[in-house]
Amino acid sequence: YQLAANGGDRQARYALATMHLNGRGVAQDRGKAASLFEEAARQGQIDSMYNLALLHLEGSVRPLDPKLAAELLSRAAEAGHGDAQYALGQLYAEGLGVDRDESAATRWLGSAARLGNVAAEVEYAIRLFNGLGTAKDEAAAVRWFDRAAHAGDPIAQNRLARILAVGAGTTADPVAAAKWHFLAKRTGKDDGWLDTFVNGLTPDQRQAAIAAAQRFPAD
Repeated sequence: YQLAANGGDRQARYALATMHLNGRGVAQDRGKAASLFEEAARQGQIDSMYNLALLHLEGSVRPLDPKLAAELLSRAAEAGHGDAQYALGQLYAEGLGVDRDESAATRWLGSAARLGNVAAEVEYAIRLFNGLGTAKDEAAAVRWFDRAAHAGDPIAQNRLARILAVGAGTTADPVAAAKWHFLAKRTGKDDGWLDTFVNGLTPDQRQAAIAAAQRFPAD
């Protein structure tokens, strides 16, 4: 990679940058990684723009510069980089490096969700459910929570459990609600309200939920 990077190959520069960033195959040198990301980003290498933006948000080996980070993320996001779209959505939600804009935040989080970014799927679902930066759409929110829950996200599993318990945006399903609650609890997502809900189920319902959770993700 070094020879190709020295010759100006942007992909080689990106690959070498990630090696130095993580100390994989070479000595860890985050400053050198940042320089290589900068060189590759100037050549239009999208992953380098994203990683350089993160370094400017971190503010260690490069100056803390949220505005520059937002500009880099915007370029990468416009080019279809899912992680950049998620990060840019977060910046718009927080008003960091850009003016706070809930509509833009939701739009970018939705784009990232459609590219399979699980964290974005959860955030987008929350926004759809609450009507934040977009029209309220509980049914669509349920679909995104379900997608992220099946990907193993405990927040989505918890939210989906609550939704199925009360039937918001979908038909109530106490057994499925309990199943998702059990799965979320496996990764430490406790919920006293759902504990009480599950305790109110019949023994057969609880057993069915336990069996469904044990089959996950095959079920």
